[in-house]
Amino acid sequence: MAPLGRTARVTLVCALAVVAGASASPADARGRRPRWTAAVPDEMLERAAEHMRMPGADAAAGLAVAYALADRASAGRAAAVLAAAPTAAPDVAAEARLMALMLDPGASTPPGLLRSWAILGPLEDDGGGLARREGGEVAGATWGDRAEVRDRGAYQVRWREVPPALATARGVPLDALVAPRKESCSYLATLVTLPTKRPFVVRVAATGSVRLLWDTVDLATSAEVHERLVLDRIAVRVEADAGEHLLAVKTCTGALADDGRVRVRLTDAFGEPLDLATRAPTGQASPPDVAQWAQLPTPLGRALGGGRG
Repeated sequence: MAPLGRTARVTLVCALAVVAGASASPADARGRRPRWTAAVPDEMLERAAEHMRMPGADAAAGLAVAYALADRASAGRAAAVLAAAPTAAPDVAAEARLMALMLDPGASTPPGLLRSWAILGPLEDDGGGLARREGGEVAGATWGDRAEVRDRGAYQVRWREVPPALATARGVPLDALVAPRKESCSYLATLVTLPTKRPFVVRVAATGSVRLLWDTVDLATSAEVHERLVLDRIAVRVEADAGEHLLAVKTCTGALADDGRVRVRLTDAFGEPLDLATRAPTGQASPPDVAQWAQLPTPLGRALGGGRG
C-alpha cells in the first residue's frame, strides 16, 4: 500500500489514539476486536465500517478513518461506505451521511443545513478574541447592518451577505469572504423563524475556535483549534417561542493555519434534519433572551471522553 498523505496519516493516528485511550469496546463473538489495518485502502475502509457498528469511541474513529482514506481508496469508495454507515446511533449515522456528501462535489444540499448568512470580519484578534463581545454583541449595535463600517486601516470590515451557494456540507469557506483571516475573528449570523414553540438541536462544525449564540446568549464554546472540519463539535438542544430568532457563531483563527470553514445545521429532538425558514439579518437589534437550552454530547465529544466536541 502506498504511504498515506500527511492529512490522512494524522487523522488515522488521531482516530486510533482515541480508541486506544477510550474504554474497551465490545469484541466480536470470538472475543476479538476488529482490525484497523489491511493490505490495501479499500479493505481498510471495510475495517472502518466494522468499527462504525460499535459503540463509544470506535464509531467516531471509524468515521474519521474512512474520511481520511478517501483519496487513497478506489474512487467513490469512501463516500459509499460512509453513506451506508452500518451504525445504530442516529447522530453517528447522520454525521456519516454528511461526510459522504462532503466527498461528493456534485452532491445536493443536505437537509437542515443553514445557508442564509451575513458575515462580519476580519476582526483583529490580539488575545481573547473568541470571548470578546464585538459586532452585534456591542450595546446599541445591530446584526447585519450593511451601512455599519468597522474598517481596519486598509481592510474593509463590514457586514456582507454570504452567497447561499457557498454553504455546503463542507461548510462556509471563510477564505472566500474574509481577508486576511489568519489571527482574526469573524461573525456569521442568520435569523431563524420558528413556526411554533418546539425543541430542536443546533449542531456546529468548525475549524479554528468557535462560539455559538442564540438570541445573543452564549450556548456553547469550543476554544480548541481544529485544523479541519469533519465531525460536529457542538450540539445544543434549544426550546424557544415561535417567531424570528438570531443564531450566530463567532469563529477565530490563530497563528496556525486551519481550513477556515463553518457549518451549522438543525435537527429535531430525535436527530432528523429540520428545515426552517431563515434569512440573513440586515440591521436587526439583539432579540430578547427567552430560550431554554442544554448542551448535548456529540459523537466526537463522546469519543474524546468529555462529552463535548
